[in-house]
Amino acid sequence: MKKEVEHILTKIFFNSNSNFCHWDNIQYASIKGKLKTKFVYDVKIFKSVIPNTDNTAFLKGIIFIKYIIAFVWIAIYLWNTSDFNFFYIIPICLITSYIIEFMWYKRLITTLIVCILIFAISYKLNLNINYYLFLIFYAMGTSLHHQIHNDFLSQFFYSQPDIYMKGIKTKYIIGLYDTENNKKYEGPFDNLNSDNEEIQSEGVNVFTELIELDQENAIAYFNRGLAKAPFDCAGAIADFTKAIEIDPTYKEAYRYRGLAKKKIGEDGEEDILISRQL
Repeated sequence: MKKEVEHILTKIFFNSNSNFCHWDNIQYASIKGKLKTKFVYDVKIFKSVIPNTDNTAFLKGIIFIKYIIAFVWIAIYLWNTSDFNFFYIIPICLITSYIIEFMWYKRLITTLIVCILIFAISYKLNLNINYYLFLIFYAMGTSLHHQIHNDFLSQFFYSQPDIYMKGIKTKYIIGLYDTENNKKYEGPFDNLNSDNEEIQSEGVNVFTELIELDQENAIAYFNRGLAKAPFDCAGAIADFTKAIEIDPTYKEAYRYRGLAKKKIGEDGEEDILISRQL
C-alpha cells in the first residue's frame, strides 16, 4: 500500500478526524482484531445486557471463587501464624487490580509483568512465600475475570452494528484501542458518527482524496457513500455501486445501497437480501 494511502487511512480512522468514523466500520474492525474495546466493569450492568444467563452465572462464579479462595487463604494463614502484617497486602492487591484494568488493552502482558515484579521484589526483600504467592494468585484471578467479562460483552456487542451502536449510546463502551497504530482512546464517543452536514462534507472530501490515490479501493467508495448518505442519497448509491463493482462480495455495500434506495422511495429489498446471503 502506498504511504499516502496509509496516511489518509490513519487520518480517517481516528488520529485527526474522529468524526469521519462510522460505527459499522469500527464494529467490523473490532471483529477483525484491529480494535480492542473496553466496557464498563459492572456485574449488574453485565447481567442486564447479556441475554445468556449461563454467561452471567459463569462470570459470577469465577469472581465468587476468587474471593472465597482469598478469604480462606488469609484466614488459614492468620490462624497458623498470627502474622497480621499480612493485611498490608490488601492495598497492594487493589493497586495491582487497578494497574491491570488501566492497561486493559494489554491485559495479559501487564499481568505477567506484575507477577514477575511481585516475585522479584518479594524475593529481594526475603518475604514469606505466602505473601507473593497470594499477590500473584490475586493478580491472575483479577485478570482472568476481567478478561471473561470483556470477552462475553465483546461477543454480544460485536454481533450486529446496531447492537454496537447501542453500546456507544448507553456508554457501555468506554474505550477503544487501535492495535495497528498503538493508540488508546477514552470515551465517551458521543461526537462520532455525527449527522452534521459540515462534518459529513469534510468526510466526503477526505475519502475523495483517498480515491484519487487508489481508484480501486472499494472501502474508500463505501465510506464516501456513508458520508454522503444523510444528504445525498443518489451520490451515496453511486458510491455503493462502485464499491460493489470493485468487490462483488462487499456485504455492507449491498446493505447500505438497499437502505439508501428505500430512503428515496426505490426498491432496495433485493440489495438487502443479497447482503444477508453473503
